[in-house]
Amino acid sequence: MRINLNRLRESLPKRDEYQQSYSPGLFRAIDIAHHNTDSASVDWSSFTLSEAEQALDHAMNYVDSEYTDYELEHDSDAEQCPNEGNAIHEFLHNTEVVFAIKHSVPEKQTENVEFF
Repeated sequence: MRINLNRLRESLPKRDEYQQSYSPGLFRAIDIAHHNTDSASVDWSSFTLSEAEQALDHAMNYVDSEYTDYELEHDSDAEQCPNEGNAIHEFLHNTEVVFAIKHSVPEKQTENVEFF
């Protein structure tokens, strides 16, 4: 499978304001916290202390439940999109999307496939 990164960048929507503070180091810190159990295997120079603190702040503010559209429409006490702007939420959803794309094996469905 080939992914044309230039086409992908062109097709991406403009980033929301809360995403302007996201950095690659923030997501490296989140990824490492999510997947690593051995600190010796961590590339500590791949993110800064402030990015690690920012990741921790997002983790502490992550709401570990999602609401269905029905609950949001019918429950006046339910917060509207409680994880909006949370980098942990963005990371988990993007990881899920990438996993789905990788495991859909579209290259076996047609002869010549190019995403984006």
